[in-house]
Amino acid sequence: MLLITLLLNSCSNNAENRCDVLLQKAKGSLYQFYVSNDTLSLIKAKNYIDSIDCSSFKHKVFDTKITLVILLKEYSEGIEYVKTLNNSDFQKEYQKNMYLKSFEAMICESQGDTIRRNKLYQEIVSEIQSYLNKTSNQETLIDFFTIKSKIETKAEIIKEIELLKATSKYDIEFLNILIEMQEGNNEKNDSIFNNFNTISIL
Repeated sequence: MLLITLLLNSCSNNAENRCDVLLQKAKGSLYQFYVSNDTLSLIKAKNYIDSIDCSSFKHKVFDTKITLVILLKEYSEGIEYVKTLNNSDFQKEYQKNMYLKSFEAMICESQGDTIRRNKLYQEIVSEIQSYLNKTSNQETLIDFFTIKSKIETKAEIIKEIELLKATSKYDIEFLNILIEMQEGNNEKNDSIFNNFNTISIL
C-alpha cells in the first residue's frame, strides 16, 4: 500500500512539474511576442497553455489564457473558456459576467455593431456599480473605470474620479493613481485588461 501511495505521489508531482514547465514556456513565448510582435509566438504560447491539464493549475493559467485569446482575437473561445469556470472562482461576484459580456462586446465590435457593444459594456458598468453600492472595496474601481473607458472619454472618467474624492469613501492616493492610469491610456482603450492585475481569479 505504501509503495502504491509513493508511486501515485510521484506521478502527481511529475504532472505538476510538467504543467509548470508548460506555463513558464507559455509566459516566455508571450513575452517574446511583446518584444518581437511575432504572431507565431502567440500561437506557441497558446499551444503550451492548452496543453496544461492539471486541475490545480486552473487559477494559475487564467491571466495568461485570457491575454492570449484577446491578442489572438479568439473571442468566442474566450466565452466558452469563462463558462467552464464557477462564479466562486472569481474574486468578485460580478467578474464572470464581466468577462463573458466583454468578450461578447469584442465580437460585436469586430462585426461593426457598436450599438450592441456599448449596450453590453453599459450593462457591465451597472453590475459593477451595484456591487460598489454594497461594498467600499476600492480595488473594484479599477474594474469599474476600465470598463467605463470603453464607452466614455478620458476627461469624463477623470472628472468622475475627482468627484469621488469629495465622498471620503476611498483613499485619495489610490484615486490619484487611477487618474494617472487614465492619463497614461489612449482616449479609448483597445483592451479591457490594460495593465490591471486585479481583474483575475484567485
